[in-house]
Amino acid sequence: MGAPVSQQQYFNPNKYVIPAGYKETESIWQRIFGVLTFNIDIVEEIERREDLDKEGRILLGISLFVSFLANVIFEYLYPSTNSSFVFTFARLFITYFVGFPVYILAIAYVGKGLGGAGTETSPSEIIRLLGYGLIATAIAQLLINLGNISLIIGLAGILAYIWAILVFMYCIKRALDQGWGLAFATVIIALILRFIASGIVQALVSLLLGVK
Repeated sequence: MGAPVSQQQYFNPNKYVIPAGYKETESIWQRIFGVLTFNIDIVEEIERREDLDKEGRILLGISLFVSFLANVIFEYLYPSTNSSFVFTFARLFITYFVGFPVYILAIAYVGKGLGGAGTETSPSEIIRLLGYGLIATAIAQLLINLGNISLIIGLAGILAYIWAILVFMYCIKRALDQGWGLAFATVIIALILRFIASGIVQALVSLLLGVK
């Protein structure tokens, strides 16, 4: 006797089928909560619903902006380097608004290349899912930065960051319709491409600002 359908769906993404009687979510909060709690049905719903493109992109922008702002404020109050604040601001801006878009697109195209015909993903699906999933990253970033105020908040931030990584990886795994191995390989290759792109832009900014 085979494994229950729910287990087959979890371990083999290609066997996912929409549950009988499944009712699509009606609010953004349902979708956010579903993604952050690893609800496979809501994650798959977001992946297939093209009408959520705008909502996903807005959430992605908000998540990146919150993470960016949290880091800017933290660096202003507690500088981690001897560089000028202008350079630090530029570096963080490049990280979140140049490096991350490159990262997301790299995940989509690298994942498609590694997965072959079994992966029918697209940049819009990746952006749509990560728009919800990266809310966990924004929350974790805020808690980590607030860790300077309270040790308990800092510890909560570390736990939240682990949770955010798991949410991020889960979204990628579901979007690529493949297993964990391919998801990890995709992330590693995409990270390399992200660092290369960010490094090139940061080097150009350093030249323009005269920073060594």
